[in-house]
Amino acid sequence: MQGFWKHWMIAWFVFGMAFAIVLALAAWPPADGITRPILGLIAGDAHPSSIFDPMPMRFAIGLQGALSLGWLLTMMIAMRAADRLAHFQQKWRGGFVPENAPIQSSRASDPTKSGSDFVDDAQGAQIWREITAAISVWYVVDCAISLGTGFPLNAVSNTILIIGYLIPVLGSGVLSR
Repeated sequence: MQGFWKHWMIAWFVFGMAFAIVLALAAWPPADGITRPILGLIAGDAHPSSIFDPMPMRFAIGLQGALSLGWLLTMMIAMRAADRLAHFQQKWRGGFVPENAPIQSSRASDPTKSGSDFVDDAQGAQIWREITAAISVWYVVDCAISLGTGFPLNAVSNTILIIGYLIPVLGSGVLSR
C-alpha cells in the first residue's frame, strides 16, 4: 500500500489509537474527563457520571482501551509486514536485485528459478486477506454485543471504523496482488 491509501491507513490508526487512549484514561479518576462525554454519547446519557462509580466499571473501560490499543498496534505491525512482503524485491541466491529492479510477482514467470529463489508478492495479499478476516470477526462480534446490550451507537462507530479500514484496503488493491 502506498500513496494516498497509505496516508489514509495512517490516519485510521491515529484515530483508533487516540480513541483507545481515551478509553484507557477512564481507569483513573483524575484523567477521565474526556472519556465521560464520549461514553455518555455512546450510552445515550448526557450525564454518565454514574457509569464510573463502581471501580469494576473503571477497570473494564480502561481495560477495553488497553486491549484496543494492543489490537491496533498488532494490526499495524501485521499490515506493515504484509506490505513489506508484497513489495519485497526478488531474492536471488547470492544477493538481492537492486532497488529499482521490477518486483517479481510470480515464480512461474521464470521457469529456470526454483521456488526458493523468489518471494512471491501474493503472500502479502494473503496476509492482508487474513487481517481483513480478523477485523471482520471483531466487527460482527462487537456489533452483535453492542446491539444485544442496547448500545447501537457503538455499532455505528464500529461501522465507521471498519469502513475507514476497508476503503484504502479495497482501493489500493492489496487484497488481490
